[in-house]
Parts: sequence; C-alpha cells; structure tokens
Amino acid sequence: MDRNVARGENSAMTYRRLRVLIGWIGLSLPVVLLAAGIVDGHVQQSLSAYYYTAVGPYFTGAVCVIGVFLLAYRFGDAAVENLLTSIAGIAALGVAFFHAAPTNPSTTQNVLAAIHLTCAGVLFTLLGAIAVFLFPSDVPPAQAWQARTYRALGVTIWAAIVAMVALNALVPEFYRSTHLFFWLESVCVIAFSVSFILKGRLRCSGATPSTERRREAAPA
Repeated sequence: MDRNVARGENSAMTYRRLRVLIGWIGLSLPVVLLAAGIVDGHVQQSLSAYYYTAVGPYFTGAVCVIGVFLLAYRFGDAAVENLLTSIAGIAALGVAFFHAAPTNPSTTQNVLAAIHLTCAGVLFTLLGAIAVFLFPSDVPPAQAWQARTYRALGVTIWAAIVAMVALNALVPEFYRSTHLFFWLESVCVIAFSVSFILKGRLRCSGATPSTERRREAAPA
C-alpha cells in the first residue's frame, strides 16, 4: 500500500481528477481572456498581454496552478519522463512571473519579456511532447484510437508553434493586425487542455487501480 496515500484513497483516481481539473483550468484561459477583451472592446495581441488588464490575476493564477501541478506530477518511474514534466512546470512558472513586454517597455522589461517568451516556447514544446510520447505510452493496442488522439493533439501544439514563428517572420504586419498570435496560442492551450482532460477521463481497459498506481508514483 502506498504510504503517501490516505486510507481508502485511490491515488490513480486522484491523478485522473487532477488531470481533468488542470485541463479545465487551461481550457478556461482563452475563453475568459477573450471574453474580457470583448467586454473591454480590445482583444489583446497575445494571451500573455492580458497580464496588464483586469483579468491579469486570473492569467497568472491559472498558469501558476498548471506549473505547480506539472512540477509535482510523476509519470511512472522513468527519470527522463519526470524530468520533462518538471521542466515544463518550471517553464510555466516562468511564463507566469516573467511578464510579456508592455507598451513602450524599458530595457529591463524587454529582458524579462525575452525570458517570458523563451519559457512559453519551452512549455508549449514540452506539452506537445507529453501528449505525443507520454500519454500514449500505457494505451493498449485495442484502444489505439486514444494514442492517436493524444499524438494528434501534441502535433497540433507543435504545428501552432511553427506557424507562430513562420508567420511572424514572413508577414509580421498581417500577423499582428489579425491577432494570429492570440489565436495560435489559444490553439496550443486548448490542445494541451483537451489532452489532459481526455487522459483523466479515459481509462485504459484492463487497467486496475493497483496497476495504475504502479504506473504513476505519488508526487515527491
């Protein structure tokens, strides 16, 4: 029996519920921020730009919750897999605490914005990797559609990252005037969120609570 789990508590079920919770928090981000922009009459250029609006605390809090969960998350006993989720958690906290540049930024704010952008790139890249490599790893062949769904969501995240970089380099004015950065970031967040919700809601056939507990160790 896992000593880190309270009597009568199913640790596998707890992890599934946490995944669903984090997925819904992530899914709410673009919805809440877009709604706030519509109410204010100005949709921001990016999700991060909402830090400087009335819903800034919601943005920071939601990203912090996601970051802390990823830091605590343990996917089996593989050190590499746990390292990926830990780095993703640190990157999420970097996104939350190193802010995007405001209008007319100072030199210091530009440096902080560069750190913010780097953390966001690392975070989205690793969230794609989690969906492509980690989530399908315990899916049995009979439920291969689940693995394909996770991989499709991960590839969607990576494709959105590539589109952001390419469009900003090729058509920067069009890219900024159409709020494409906001929409492509939203695609990344939605794909990540859906992958976590599905992983929390779907249970592989033949898996038992004891086998799921062995797959997923308790948080350190």
